[in-house]
Amino acid sequence: MDFSENYICKYGREIQSAHFGGSKPQISLHTVMVYTKNKKTSMCTFSENLRHDPFAICAHLKPIAEYVKTLVSNISMVHFLSDGPSTQYKNKSLFFLIVAYISKLFTCQAIRWHYSESGHGKGAPDGIGGCLKRTADNLVAQGKDLDNFSSLIKELQENCKGISCHTVSGSEIQKIKSELSTADLRPFKGTMTIREVVWTNTSYNLLEARNLSCLTCGVQECCHYKIGTINIPHLNLSQNKNDHHPQMQSTELLPGTSTKQNKKIEVNMAEQNRIHYKDVYSSDSDSEEMTLDELRTPKIKYSISPKVNNFIVVLSSKKQSKYFIGLVLNIDRDYNYTVKFLKKIHEYKFVFPEKDDVSPISLDEVVCVLASPDLNKREQYIFNSLSDNVYIS
Repeated sequence: MDFSENYICKYGREIQSAHFGGSKPQISLHTVMVYTKNKKTSMCTFSENLRHDPFAICAHLKPIAEYVKTLVSNISMVHFLSDGPSTQYKNKSLFFLIVAYISKLFTCQAIRWHYSESGHGKGAPDGIGGCLKRTADNLVAQGKDLDNFSSLIKELQENCKGISCHTVSGSEIQKIKSELSTADLRPFKGTMTIREVVWTNTSYNLLEARNLSCLTCGVQECCHYKIGTINIPHLNLSQNKNDHHPQMQSTELLPGTSTKQNKKIEVNMAEQNRIHYKDVYSSDSDSEEMTLDELRTPKIKYSISPKVNNFIVVLSSKKQSKYFIGLVLNIDRDYNYTVKFLKKIHEYKFVFPEKDDVSPISLDEVVCVLASPDLNKREQYIFNSLSDNVYIS
């Protein structure tokens, strides 16, 4: 299944200003190819609401589910195949809605949602959308006006009888959004690497994430491609939405351990919701941040007495703390320095860039004075006196 490009309503005869100007109504198309054991059906849902988010997807799936139930009375498993745009099918909101809404919509025992890789080419849903829009354009070329939602649906139902057409109201989308708030969900780390998520009614609030679809393991815990488990607490939809805010956590496999050591992890919700200082201001890269103590007391020993033609280390902290090496060109009476900065090309090798990088600095930005560097045949300055504890950008 996939969203087709929105169709722009047209008139059979238009003056130039109407053709190129004005705001014409657009119609959203969601195309689905339904495969069952004995039958395959082309379907398309139309809506005047142009949203393509997870709530709209659920609303567009409702007529599909009603049709499938007429074909199969007892649904054991539903396979979904879609592409993986992060704003539509592959995100924390849809993962939540698979458990909270779609599983109940189809009243099935298991759901396997497969995501195709980028650059996968066209599929059956794209052909459905192309057929519908080409038919609509042909009708317009014959002089018919398809200037609104109802006229488009009526003509397509009469001229594309091989495609089952249904409508979705904007109020239905808004109803799903109001009943199932996803504002407080937490993303799953590694969402973009997911190629399949699996839900079963035996582990109602869990989704298993895999980086490849596994036909060997099926709906059982995968020992080949599992990358983690998305945990969604049990929902009581009869409660008022203001009294219950569903949360999502990701419990991933610990590196270097087997799946037996990564069973259900009981998480204290109150503790998970609490934001700590280190969660907001911490970083994994030592080269990108330094503590206040390190800034106040650098790890290298120095005596600040720079002179003209001395090489110095300068601390810049506009966005994040970084060190740079420069050559002092001038010193005024107020001990303000004009410095020509070098460009780092290797761990200890620096060169002057083709375009001079000259900036004024103050004395408090000077960290230390460096010993005179060696100059090789390529006009590269080699600072052998640099300490390993100094991170030069």
